[in-house]
Amino acid sequence: EEGIWTPDFQGTGGSAGASATSAGQATYTKIGRLVTFQADCAWTNQGSWTGNAVLTGLPFAAVGNASGCFFGVVKYIDLKGGTWLTGQITTTGQIVNFVEGNDDGDDIKLVVGAWDNGSNSLNINGRYIT
Repeated sequence: EEGIWTPDFQGTGGSAGASATSAGQATYTKIGRLVTFQADCAWTNQGSWTGNAVLTGLPFAAVGNASGCFFGVVKYIDLKGGTWLTGQITTTGQIVNFVEGNDDGDDIKLVVGAWDNGSNSLNINGRYIT
């Protein structure tokens, strides 16, 4: 199965307010239980969201252990103490959590305020089991 999905940035607190996500075509392919997805998107207005940043709208809910994502391009997004960025797909919904890592192994969730420029850009790719 092939299709499109609609990425939407949100925070874990607050509310949407004037929040806006800009996305090129976001696509997925599902073969059996394996879903592979990609999107080029930007969080053009964070609205009234607070807390940790998440990307919602994945085409199917994940099952089993959390899966990872990788980023082709990350522009105008501030890391707040980590040295690399990864995405975690949780089994609690159709959500990608943004996680910074560092050489100490401590994970840091990326906060809404990291998207501090209307020109930010994110290319995300990943796969997970549904």
